[in-house]
Amino acid sequence: MKSFNILLVDNRQRDANVFLNFFIEKNPHIAFKTVENSAQAWPALLHDEATVAIPKILFLNCVNGCKEALNLINNIRSNVRLKSTLIFVLVETVDDEFKNELLNLNIAAYIALPNNEEEMRNVYGILEKYLSTIEFSQATNTL
Repeated sequence: MKSFNILLVDNRQRDANVFLNFFIEKNPHIAFKTVENSAQAWPALLHDEATVAIPKILFLNCVNGCKEALNLINNIRSNVRLKSTLIFVLVETVDDEFKNELLNLNIAAYIALPNNEEEMRNVYGILEKYLSTIEFSQATNTL
């Protein structure tokens, strides 16, 4: 996997640790940060935009707070420096209405997470393979 700047929004420590351990195991050079909710994610993205190279990848676990997730994604898509952020929304239960709203905001993926850790690691493996194949522009934004 290439070096990426990843922000994980997840209020469940166990799931965040599984995610972190998986991706760090695959690539110890990932710039990785976790926050507990969408309210903490926005300042983290804004703070990092001056110090961390773009692109950013956001994994947003929407166990609770789907409305907050929509607000966060709308803010990201409205921000010149952040609008190209790859956003992966992780859910426990599929909600077609929520899914359609998210897809209209141009998210990279809407992923229903399995209930056990082994299957979750399989999902993360697929994501890791995807991230290892994509290419990003090396251009920087000078706004």
